[in-house]
Amino acid sequence: MRRIDQPLALFSFSAFLVSSSPAQTQLTARIGHTDPNQYKHSRSHESAGDMACMLLVPPIAMDINLNFMHRCQIMPGGGVGHHFHNSTEEMFIVFDGQAEFTIDGHTSVLHGTVGAPVRMGHSHAIYNPSDKPVEFMNINIASIKGHYDAFNVSDARVGATKDPVPVFMTMNLDKALLAPEQSYHGGQGTVRYRRAFYSNIFLTN
Repeated sequence: MRRIDQPLALFSFSAFLVSSSPAQTQLTARIGHTDPNQYKHSRSHESAGDMACMLLVPPIAMDINLNFMHRCQIMPGGGVGHHFHNSTEEMFIVFDGQAEFTIDGHTSVLHGTVGAPVRMGHSHAIYNPSDKPVEFMNINIASIKGHYDAFNVSDARVGATKDPVPVFMTMNLDKALLAPEQSYHGGQGTVRYRRAFYSNIFLTN
């Protein structure tokens, strides 16, 4: 996915294109909407508590090696347990509040809207220690189309020691950082734009 950083830079994700044949499908059929009524509660990678999630974009949506895009709420005391990915890469994003992000065993509190990528061969987790749900999204890309892997380390990261400054890559999606762009990609008028990550952040396409 050579241009994964481009949609991330324009991250107003209440919807996302979900078809690889746009010329043959009406636009309304190609948009996946966040719908909390479709959320299902589950635990992820031996987490301490629940998330409530739906599949926003399925793997068949694109020609790239997309495994999934999930839209969730992390319940109080919930999250995703610590695990490794050795053939996929993933991005965790929180839109509001704050959450404890872990990359390679290092944990820091990050405030939304923010994301943190995990590259192939590395580990990650996320935990919501607050008393309110946190709005969440994750995107998983495979190095081999259709393949997903995870190795759990049985650690929910509850009470993990926190680094005041993260020692891992993060993506700040503060709207105040957007800059005006005229006629963006040949369009009319002005949009506000900022590239949040460049493609060399990731090892996959």
